[in-house]
Amino acid sequence: IGMVGADRHGQFFRPGAVKVAGSEADERALMEAVNRFLRSLKDRECSIFIRRYFHAFSIGHIASMYGMTESAVSKTLARTREKLKKFLRSEGYIV
Repeated sequence: IGMVGADRHGQFFRPGAVKVAGSEADERALMEAVNRFLRSLKDRECSIFIRRYFHAFSIGHIASMYGMTESAVSKTLARTREKLKKFLRSEGYIV
């Protein structure tokens, strides 16, 4: 896939990487759902999201990497967070 943060199988999260309330099976299911969401994004949108929230790059740094304004990066991140929220709601993780 070639996306920042993904392994050769296109996985961003591995079970156990993030602790969630519930069983190990619940944790694995949530991580698989997040991986599906991330793979559904356009490459640039996914890379921006991964660089900000997985690698903690500053918005300014991301903006300079992609030739974008900080405002455009912030807007991209806000839209992606909203997509993630809707996705998790559709998967039953948010009520």
